[in-house]
Amino acid sequence: MRLIALDTHIPGHDGGYLCQERLHWLEARLAEAPTQPTVIFQHHPPFLTGFAALDQMGLEGTEALGALITRYPNVERVLAGHNHCPMQRRFHGTLAVTCPSTAYQTFLDLQHTERLAVVMESPACLLHVWHDDIHRCRLKKLEVISL
Repeated sequence: MRLIALDTHIPGHDGGYLCQERLHWLEARLAEAPTQPTVIFQHHPPFLTGFAALDQMGLEGTEALGALITRYPNVERVLAGHNHCPMQRRFHGTLAVTCPSTAYQTFLDLQHTERLAVVMESPACLLHVWHDDIHRCRLKKLEVISL
């Protein structure tokens, strides 16, 4: 399993950006081991959340990121934070996931998506576990099914 941290931060801004330099760097890392299962970590999620206030400070460059990930089916997940709440979405052949916060949580006010509110809920996180044996077993089953 490879873990790749991708910088999406713009100093002094809430939103994120994936410039060509960062995308070229990511492509070089993915090309180093194109068949090894890989997880990409980044701060900003690569999808619209449905909350206008969050989406206004989202990530620019997601289409280029998606095109790159499409060429590397070994990318198991794209994991992000920024939202302070769990969300998941299919993203160019993989799954993009955001995690809750170890500080405050975003209150999911579905009536007023144009504003953000926080709640002082308990800290939370997502635990990701990888077992090579389980993954190999899954691949063998897929190979049998595809015959």
